Amino acid sequence: MGPRVALGLLSALPADLLGQAVTGDDPKLLTAAPGVGKKLAERIVLELKTKLPDHLAGLAPSAAPIENPAAGEAAAALITLGFRETQVHAVVQKLAAKQPEAGAEELIRLALRELR
Repeated sequence: MGPRVALGLLSALPADLLGQAVTGDDPKLLTAAPGVGKKLAERIVLELKTKLPDHLAGLAPSAAPIENPAAGEAAAALITLGFRETQVHAVVQKLAAKQPEAGAEELIRLALRELR
């Protein structure tokens, strides 16, 4: 992987989602970056799995349960739409922490913007 692909990955995905894609064996998420196809994404996951910094490697899919009922509804709806559970939980938890008063519909709308 060269610098152009690395910059493309970092511009297409936030660092936390990039870490989750690698630790959660989700190369499909990495293909959202320009210049990253299926084979390269699989190679990136394979090579980076053991080389991630602790703050990114510790992002396990079930790191913390979603306690906000609206966030739980939003996560369930997004998973039903076909998004990966690891992605959804991280994004919804972050959004719910930023806007604790937001309802499920608002969280879904914000999460869809961030997940695309």
